[in-house]
Amino acid sequence: MAVRSGFGWRTGVMALVIVALIGMAGWWARSGVPTYQGKDVYYWMFKTQSSSLDDNPGLAAIGTNAVPYLVKALATSPTQFDRHAWLRSQRGQRLFGKMPGFTWTISAKEVRRAAAISLLDFKHEARPALPELLSALTDSTLDESTRQTVLWVLGEIGPPDEAAPSLIQAWTMISNSTPQSMRSVLRHDLVLYIGRMADRHPVECLPILMSELNSGEPELQEASVWGVNSLGRAATQPCRHWSGCLAAPTLIPNLLPLRRSGG
Repeated sequence: MAVRSGFGWRTGVMALVIVALIGMAGWWARSGVPTYQGKDVYYWMFKTQSSSLDDNPGLAAIGTNAVPYLVKALATSPTQFDRHAWLRSQRGQRLFGKMPGFTWTISAKEVRRAAAISLLDFKHEARPALPELLSALTDSTLDESTRQTVLWVLGEIGPPDEAAPSLIQAWTMISNSTPQSMRSVLRHDLVLYIGRMADRHPVECLPILMSELNSGEPELQEASVWGVNSLGRAATQPCRHWSGCLAAPTLIPNLLPLRRSGG
């Protein structure tokens, strides 16, 4: 019994030491994070309630210096809170809820969602985050609500040419695996952005636009029409597809200008 008691005492001390070291590491990692009124970027990130920066005084005051830290939060992997069921218990939160950082108290899903909404606040000023936004867009572990927000951020930035491969990959992924409840909204926005760059990437974009023209979903068809029209003469090359598109009578008035331009 004495051996067991000693073992338990040593285990307890070791646990406290580990917790202290982790706490110090968390404090050090966040010591350089910009602050406003004594609260850092991550505190204000979780206060974001809308897509207007004016509604978040902390992020508004910190400005674009917050963007690199929001990008890191967007890439958050499963947190301690996600990994350990005991940590999500009431007792676990009493013991570790005051640890520095958010990984002990908040799931990665919520962290990434808050980061995406906060980046949306910055609109075109979030452009330095473009590589990470494109990576998140095609990340299979990202929940669909946050993916939609990432897409809105890209829309505010105005997706540049280098975004085309990621947008196309995201369309393929969403078409194959996204639940129906989110699929149409995500696809609609993706088709709009793909259509905007179709004239510069006709070979890659036209098959997607033609597929959505035949989808039977009016909103997706309407979004596709504008993309196809932007291609002008280039869109008339794969003529074998036109019979399927023109089978939808409501699309004919929108496609007539394209037909005339193609000869």
